[in-house]
Amino acid sequence: MIYAYGHKPNDELLMSEYLDNNHVDTFGYKAFNADTKKFVFHINKEYVNAANLILVPIIESSHWTLLVGNLKNKVWDFYDSLPKKTHRAILPEVISHLYEDTTTSFATDIRRWRIRKIKQVPTQKNSVDCGMYVCKYMEAVIQPEAVVWADVKDWEDNMAKFRAEFAYAILSTTIK
Repeated sequence: MIYAYGHKPNDELLMSEYLDNNHVDTFGYKAFNADTKKFVFHINKEYVNAANLILVPIIESSHWTLLVGNLKNKVWDFYDSLPKKTHRAILPEVISHLYEDTTTSFATDIRRWRIRKIKQVPTQKNSVDCGMYVCKYMEAVIQPEAVVWADVKDWEDNMAKFRAEFAYAILSTTIK
């Protein structure tokens, strides 16, 4: 597994018992005017060839979204709990930074992959739960069975429970 920022929420989620032997990579992105190479130095061709997904949590203007690169299908999937065109506008820049900062790690030009907005994902009704939605999207995406998003309707009602479960997982797990 690859951890770009080493944020505990990403680490804890990616250590989930639901993961199989496939690798899941994460490259956190925050819009800022700094060199992002320091966050991706460990992403190399060997890791990319062994991986199925790249998870890219993005924070832009205080809102979290998720970009998932499917390495086998060569497509980007975009998850947004408060769908707006402006949230999607940052994606080419994020993908470009990832590609440029990992030099020759990818067999294809990931900047040319199609970006799909995933529809019917659970969305939030407030302005504070986007981070938890991104965590729940990541949790769903790494499951061995495909998610039927139209059937997932209870996230808003269960957000307090999800926060408690997430906090418990972080507090009760030792990261090695």
